[in-house]
Amino acid sequence: MVDKSLSNTVVINKKGKVKRYKYLVPKLERLFKLLEIVRLERNVRADYIAKRLGVNVRQVYRYVASLKEAGVPIVYNRIGGYKLSASFYIPPINLTENEMMAIFKGLNDQNTHESRIAWLKISTFFPRELVNRLEECFLKDPE
Repeated sequence: MVDKSLSNTVVINKKGKVKRYKYLVPKLERLFKLLEIVRLERNVRADYIAKRLGVNVRQVYRYVASLKEAGVPIVYNRIGGYKLSASFYIPPINLTENEMMAIFKGLNDQNTHESRIAWLKISTFFPRELVNRLEECFLKDPE
């Protein structure tokens, strides 16, 4: 979901010039989605990524270049496509609200001290208001 208030970002540089970045948020969302696609699937072709992101292939090349510039080790295999270097690891934190609810419900059903500690660690990746709402709905005290 795109926050419309941030989609027309204004930045003032050191010289006082104003630059407008009309599509900053959607680009960031697509970069994260590209990273997620390449993380989950090995040897992904640019045309497949373009279809998943809803952009053209040339834009995929630009996004890959942006990620490389940011230090993400995406490599291109001429046989199969893009993949992440084996040494690179990012945790799967891009979850939907339903996936977060399933994790919370599963841990809460365990009703142990360990499951509560696990939830406290995992919940740091979730929006605070969602965590509060889930805890109000489902939270039980550990035995």
